[in-house]
Order: sequence, then structure tokens, then C-alpha cells
Amino acid sequence: MRPNFPPGEFIVVKPVPFDQIRAGDVVTYQLESGKPKVVTHRVVGIESKVDGSKRLITRGDANNVDDDPVRSEQVRGRLWYSLPWLGYVNSTLTGQQRTWLTWTAVVGLSTYSLVMFAGAIRDRRKKEES
Repeated sequence: MRPNFPPGEFIVVKPVPFDQIRAGDVVTYQLESGKPKVVTHRVVGIESKVDGSKRLITRGDANNVDDDPVRSEQVRGRLWYSLPWLGYVNSTLTGQQRTWLTWTAVVGLSTYSLVMFAGAIRDRRKKEES
């Protein structure tokens, strides 16, 4: 979705109720309902049908043509945040490697926070003693 989300950008989506999606939101949806292949595009409009159902009109930021209308069951979520370059790393790792990397990050960040907390307590005690 150039230029805002270049290749290699890691996109994280958060499930939201379909009726909370608005024009301008970036959503990830299945190209075919029930199939694993997904695409991330911006909502440019919302189409209301006679029967009361709604569909999203989406388009990639670099595209001039709208996509096929998107039904609620196709939507996986709305953009929550994105991280540059992490998509390339994610593509090269297997599921098990991602799991290990995630746990390593959790343990590392937890250890770092405990060290910072212990240092703050030590500094407070030194300040109280003097």
C-alpha cells in the first residue's frame, strides 16, 4: 500500500465491529471469504444495499480503481499499528522461530524492567541515607 505502507512494513490489525469501520480506515480483509489470502487497503466508501447490508469500498493508496466490495465476514481487522522493515524479518521466519523470538523479547524486556526498577530502589535508598 505504497506510499504510506511500503513493502516490508509489518502491519498489525485489531478486530473491530464492522459498523465501527469508517471511510479513511485501513483494513485487512480476505480476498475470498474463508480463504487465507488477505490484502490491506484503505476504505474509500461504504455501500448500503436495499436489504440493509453494508459493504466496504476499498482501494490501495497507489491504485486508481476501487476493489470489489468487501462484506463484513471478509474483514479481519482495522490497522492498529505498523512497524517499518519488520515485515521482511517476519517473512523469513517460521512460526516456531517467531514464537521463540517473541518469548525472547518478552523475557528480555521483563529483565530490563526489573533491572531498572531495582536501580531506582537502590538510588532512592542512597538518597535517603545521605
